Amino acid sequence: MQNQQIASVEDILDISTGYWQSAIMTAAFELHLADHLAAGRASPAVIAGTEGADERGIRVLLDSLCALGFVNRSNGSYELAPLVKKVMPVLGKAPMLSQHRGNWQLWGGLADAIRRRTQAPPPDEYWSGFAESTREFSLHKGTAVVDLLKLPKNAQARVLDVGCGAGGMGFAFAVSDPTIRVTCIDTERVLKTTRGFAKSLGIADRVDFRAMDVLGDSPFGQDEFDVVIGSNLIHLFDDTDNRKLLKKVLSALVPGGRVVLCDIIPDEERRKETYAVLFAVEMYLRTPGGSTYTFGEVSSWLREIGYEKIELHPMGDYISSIVASRPASGSAKARN
Repeated sequence: MQNQQIASVEDILDISTGYWQSAIMTAAFELHLADHLAAGRASPAVIAGTEGADERGIRVLLDSLCALGFVNRSNGSYELAPLVKKVMPVLGKAPMLSQHRGNWQLWGGLADAIRRRTQAPPPDEYWSGFAESTREFSLHKGTAVVDLLKLPKNAQARVLDVGCGAGGMGFAFAVSDPTIRVTCIDTERVLKTTRGFAKSLGIADRVDFRAMDVLGDSPFGQDEFDVVIGSNLIHLFDDTDNRKLLKKVLSALVPGGRVVLCDIIPDEERRKETYAVLFAVEMYLRTPGGSTYTFGEVSSWLREIGYEKIELHPMGDYISSIVASRPASGSAKARN
């Protein structure tokens, strides 16, 4: 989702009616269209009969999904586009997509939220639902991070996943090497999902679970971990809390250990990466101080705290990884 210049009235109309597309996706989720099409129920009549819905409405909805590229049509039958077939049934369970009704109400009050300086943090069950629905996606992204870091095989590395969610980011390391041990930190409610995912992957005996507040005073460890992962984490907090978090991470790393921050990183001018810039509005509505941060902003925190070898690696799907190292020698005491 890249920035584009407004060149016509049609461009303005496309933006002002953008909620149409969200409404179409929400209806598709609520009417289980992905499940129906994946099961071979390819005609509006069959889907309408199964759902107890209006056939004309189902047809209009399916045609609109064709126009949006989610569905293909041939001889009156419909099927999911290849990528959509793979991800849509899972994404339909994700709170950020399946709970559009509440999100519309929240975003519709954006002006009031700005006037009143009010936020609406998601309820606890949002995060456990988010973790459950993103298990495979987090594992996929974790595999890319494993490839990025290229840890030596059979090195008995120790990996810490802070705010782990489903745990897939850290679990990818454990799956890649039977000598790796992973520690997962999140709330107790979310860790119920994390434990289940670890068990399903057959790695539960190499995973430790810590229920704790990541911004609390308790340390993550001292000279303990070779890799620390913070996935979709820093956008939840303001720069002060992120500095506190990254100081705790520095102390937890062994000399030469690395932190990986996988997050939505806007361009330095906040103009080109549209999704990343708009996501900062979501964080304004959802968190007391969260935002999206540029590589320049994050790297300045890291340098100030005492990290070195700071690099940016685009990972696709709007996600980038910022990798930094604790110096190979010297104290992990953060600079003031």
